[in-house]
Amino acid sequence: MQIEGAKTLISILAIHNLLTMNIQTKSIFVLILFGVVDAVIPIPIIGLVLIYVIVQKPPWFLDLVQEIYRRG
Repeated sequence: MQIEGAKTLISILAIHNLLTMNIQTKSIFVLILFGVVDAVIPIPIIGLVLIYVIVQKPPWFLDLVQEIYRRG
C-alpha cells in the first residue's frame, strides 16, 4: 500500500513539474520526445508535424511562437 502511495505522489509531482515548466522547456521536452519516437518508429513524426504546420497554419502554433518570444 505504501509503494502505491509513493508512486501516486511521484506521478503527481511529475505532472506538477510539467505544468509549471516554462514554455521553452516544454517545447524542448516535446521536441526530444518527438525525436525519440521518430527514431523508434519508422514514420517521420517530426516531418509530418512540420508539413501540418506549414500547410494548415494552426493558431496554436502562432500562439506558441509568440509565447516563446514574449518570454525569451
